[in-house]
Amino acid sequence: MTEKHNKKRMIVIAMIVPAVTLILIVVTLGLLYVGDLIFGPGTPEEIIKHSTGANVDGCDIIEYYDGQGGPHGDGTIIIVVDCSADPLDPSALEYWIALPLSENIKNSMWSIQGKVGTKYSGGVVRALTDGYYYFEDRYYEASDRHSDEMLTKRGSFNYTLAIYDKENETLYYFECDT
Repeated sequence: MTEKHNKKRMIVIAMIVPAVTLILIVVTLGLLYVGDLIFGPGTPEEIIKHSTGANVDGCDIIEYYDGQGGPHGDGTIIIVVDCSADPLDPSALEYWIALPLSENIKNSMWSIQGKVGTKYSGGVVRALTDGYYYFEDRYYEASDRHSDEMLTKRGSFNYTLAIYDKENETLYYFECDT
C-alpha cells in the first residue's frame, strides 16, 4: 500500500471509531432507560428496604401510588404499609429519628402530590408524635444527605421521607422529585 492509501485509511478509522463509540453509548443508555420502564424500581417492599433499611416483608401494603411518570423520574411515590402483623423497630435502624418531624420537613410536605399525596401528607401525618422518621435529601448538591437544613431553601424537592406511626403500626413512605 502506498503512503497515500495509509493516510486515507487512518482518516476513515479516526472518523469511524468515535461514531461507533457514540452509537454504543446511546444504545446502552437507551437499554437502561427501557429496562427501568419495563421492570420498574421494584416492589414496594424493595423500594422501602433499599431506601430506608426498613424490612416490611411481613407487613401489608395498604396503598401504593407511583406518580413518577416524568422523563426524569419527576413525581411522587407513596406507599402506606400496615405493620400490625410484624411491627417495626426503626430505633435500631441507621438515620431513623424519633418524631416529631422537623419544621423544614413539615413545611416541605406540600410538595407531595398525586392522587393520594394530599390524603397522607396533610395534617394527620405531619402531626404524629409517637414513632420515628427517616429523611434523605436526594438533591444533587446536598452536602449532608440526612439533614433537612437546606430543604426549604431551594426551588426543587428531591427527597425520601418515611414516617412510622408507632401507635397504629403504620409506615408512610414518600419519595418526592420535582
